[in-house]
Amino acid sequence: MLLLPSLLPSDNAKSIAYTDLTANVATDKVKTIVWDNTSSQITGELKDGTKFTSTGPSTPSDDDRKLFAQHKVEVTFETPQSSIWPSVLSLLLPVVLVIGFIVWMNRRAQSQMGGIMSIGRSRARTYTTERPGTTFADVAGYDGVKQEVREVVDFLKFPDKFGEIGARIPKGVLLVGPPGTG
Repeated sequence: MLLLPSLLPSDNAKSIAYTDLTANVATDKVKTIVWDNTSSQITGELKDGTKFTSTGPSTPSDDDRKLFAQHKVEVTFETPQSSIWPSVLSLLLPVVLVIGFIVWMNRRAQSQMGGIMSIGRSRARTYTTERPGTTFADVAGYDGVKQEVREVVDFLKFPDKFGEIGARIPKGVLLVGPPGTG
């Protein structure tokens, strides 16, 4: 807010003293004058198009009014009305920023915790499968299983031999049982 006035465009008006303003009016160089009643700020335009600013009394004296009237200078008196929006914005902007920061921090905290309602929930599952009583010695002694495994190994080593009789290549072999028995 401190830097905002310096960033706003300013008109390139030449600053002159009040006595120079009255001297320019006397020599018919001034075209218009706008007099601010609240701040005594005087702005205007010379007949050559140059804009100027000056500071004078809050109201011109009777002699100055006569001088302006004699030289046909258009004098306009203004009382600028202050807007409520700058004061409202200056009060609400910090409040909105603080509330926004609190909401942002709250959402970050919830995403890191996984939500306060999921504290008692566990994602682990228990499996109650019975372990078979079959050992490697039981399976290794079974001649039918040995023969089937030999055929799969031969098929994987020599697929052309089995392809000639119309066999298809398996996508994989599934051996069932606890680790160490397959």
